[in-house]
Amino acid sequence: MSSLRLRAAVAALLLTASTGSTASAAEWHRWRGPEANGISAEVVEPWPAAGPKVLWQAEVGLGFSSIAVGDGRAFTMGYLANADVITCLDSANGQVLWRHTAPGLKMENVYEGGPNATPTVDGGTVFAFRRRGHIYALAAATGKLLWEHDLARELKTKMPEWGFSSSPLVEGNLVILNFGSAGVALDKQTGAVVWKSDPTAAGYATAVPFDFHNRHLVALFSSQELVALEPKTGVVAWRHPWRTRDDINAADPVIIGDKLLLSSGDNRGGAVLQLTDGAPKVLWENKNLRAQFTPPVVLGGFIYGLDGNAGERATLRCLDLATGDVKWTGPVVGTGGLLAARNRLLVLSDAGELLLADATPAGFKPLARAQILTGKCWTNPALNAGRLYARNAPGTLVCLELAPAGK
Repeated sequence: MSSLRLRAAVAALLLTASTGSTASAAEWHRWRGPEANGISAEVVEPWPAAGPKVLWQAEVGLGFSSIAVGDGRAFTMGYLANADVITCLDSANGQVLWRHTAPGLKMENVYEGGPNATPTVDGGTVFAFRRRGHIYALAAATGKLLWEHDLARELKTKMPEWGFSSSPLVEGNLVILNFGSAGVALDKQTGAVVWKSDPTAAGYATAVPFDFHNRHLVALFSSQELVALEPKTGVVAWRHPWRTRDDINAADPVIIGDKLLLSSGDNRGGAVLQLTDGAPKVLWENKNLRAQFTPPVVLGGFIYGLDGNAGERATLRCLDLATGDVKWTGPVVGTGGLLAARNRLLVLSDAGELLLADATPAGFKPLARAQILTGKCWTNPALNAGRLYARNAPGTLVCLELAPAGK
């Protein structure tokens, strides 16, 4: 094993140990995958011209919740028949195993509405966070309600304009949410509040764990700043101001070793910060990448992301991590989805076209493409055990077989 691969393997083991998650490290058990960076260790080969095989299709309700996979089950949320619905499906055939429903509101506001957050699977429990501030813990196998809390009401916390959108982050015995000025942590066994922040409006991004100089922290993109905090106590280690129009910080921060990437839409752009023992230092900041709500991925010293806001002709773009310079601007894909499978990009356009390409600063050249959905596709896909899960806003969820190398 090369030293680079060895370091990557050790980092993955450390991350799994630090989060305390009991889900398999190989499973896409949470938003942005096992390492919360949008990168899978799986190998994906080009599919035939006719497109990848559709294994199954299901209707899960209106919304933008992505898919979490664990122990042969796939979980997502949607708005269906005037209710917020958490759906559990058999990942092999798409059969609905259970549904948990609660009276809900569509919450239309510029876009169609429905849930935004993605469930998180941790061992035998699935955690789900609704737009109006309700958090649920359910038995993953049966859907039995273990506990629930209406956090917005109980903590008298202001709801952001487009509703709460943070996917739950499990850290040891805690569930951490982007809620209030700098997060909230709940005991994952009971839902009891362990620590909380001021009851002002939150950001929309999901909290991301990271380690620096033997210190374990969580990066949380709040409404007006990036906050690094100690997950066990909520004590803020440092803050970095980051203002956008309408306070839309929705794309998660990306950790790259001892650096951290921020990117926001509304013409704010992006920046790379150098981590230090105190407040981080800005290495560069520009408007070359405006990722409104789909976080970029970073591979081999280069950033790949979607540049543009919803409703614009957003493009796929590659930037040099060291300088922020644009290496290439690729096709118009809109504000769709993006993930990486080792050294390849899987891009879902907002019109439902799936593209596969090598991640290289030399340029964008599709290896395969297929129309897999119709309608608006703002939601990031999920990749697990050779299967790609993708959905559109109305709630059509498809599971595709992506053959690994040698098959």
